[in-house]
Amino acid sequence: MIKKTHILIFFLIVLLTFNSCSFFKKKTNEDEETVVIKKKNVPINMKDRILERDNSPIFGGLSKKGGGTTYEFATSNIMWRATLETLDFVPLSSVNYSGGIIITDWYSPDTNSKESLKIEIRFLDSELKASSIKVNSFKKKCENINNCLIAKNSINFNNKIKDSIIAMARELKIKEELKKNK
Repeated sequence: MIKKTHILIFFLIVLLTFNSCSFFKKKTNEDEETVVIKKKNVPINMKDRILERDNSPIFGGLSKKGGGTTYEFATSNIMWRATLETLDFVPLSSVNYSGGIIITDWYSPDTNSKESLKIEIRFLDSELKASSIKVNSFKKKCENINNCLIAKNSINFNNKIKDSIIAMARELKIKEELKKNK
């Protein structure tokens, strides 16, 4: 009997400690109003939450299109779609639309090759222009599993990738305009 009482007292002490004595705190009208105000500020619709949440200078809140926030979803952003289509042959490691970055995994077109490639695309703006994206790429050469050298690729190589993305974006833009005019 004494052992059960000790366990019950210990359980109550732990419960009260983690509960920070809020168990005994009486709620006031002021507390309830605060909760109601917070609930009013949280949109119920998921699309509205995304619109409100996004303060990204790349795709949202600080865009040059005037007052308020504008949020272009990944399916409607031509630069984003063009990048994904251009890199469709490479496995993607990290894709973050709201952060404006795409990172590929190490890729080698030949299974016997000792060289592999990794590409990182950073979106600086959502407009269709060359200065809207920055491309970094890296080459990994391995003599064996434990002996690899990683080096940054040349600016010319990065510019070729950027030019491919811009060309794909232009094609997508033209196709989109043709669909609108039909």
